[in-house]
Amino acid sequence: MSKLAWIGFFAILTAAPASAQTAIPDLRGTWKGNSESIILGAGNPHHAAAPSDQPRLNSVAFTVTIDKQDGRRFSGTFSSSRGNDKFVAVISRNNTILLVDDDGYTVGTILAPNRMEWCYMHLSQAAVVALSVRQASGPGPSKGPMEVRVGAPWSMKMGTTRSPWRYDAAIRHVLQSANLRRPAILHYASSAAVSPISQGGPVTPR
Repeated sequence: MSKLAWIGFFAILTAAPASAQTAIPDLRGTWKGNSESIILGAGNPHHAAAPSDQPRLNSVAFTVTIDKQDGRRFSGTFSSSRGNDKFVAVISRNNTILLVDDDGYTVGTILAPNRMEWCYMHLSQAAVVALSVRQASGPGPSKGPMEVRVGAPWSMKMGTTRSPWRYDAAIRHVLQSANLRRPAILHYASSAAVSPISQGGPVTPR
């Protein structure tokens, strides 16, 4: 069995309407939902079980709390009844979200003022893919309804990454750091392919 694995999960987050959109979305809030997971191997702490060479299905209740945001930088906690993971993240100038925790990383795309897409990847001896729908709890983002969808994972090998998505320089930086099995320090690096949104306007679906 490969020593590398990925975790991906699909999620939808919503919040009560609020003020008009600005160039930088406010993602602060508490989000809850249940995953629809498929696990190969022992899983991770959120999906722990005896190792197996056959995929298994599971469902876990998750909470994502984004408690700090300063411009394009934010941080928070991803938690379930079995553990907590702190993360730090940035929002690039084309509204791509780049997030890292102690053993994995997330690439997200804001598709519209109320929709974004995340894909979380995890390097370990076990593989997990999970689908979840989450609902905001308490005060949500101050910039209007927010749906978050997390897409399926891409395959990975040590030193190489294959994906159906186009990466910009910031995404490649995170992937390269993870492939070297060392903590990734998140930086934003622009590329010619990046198209910043207009100041003060809504996010353009991509």
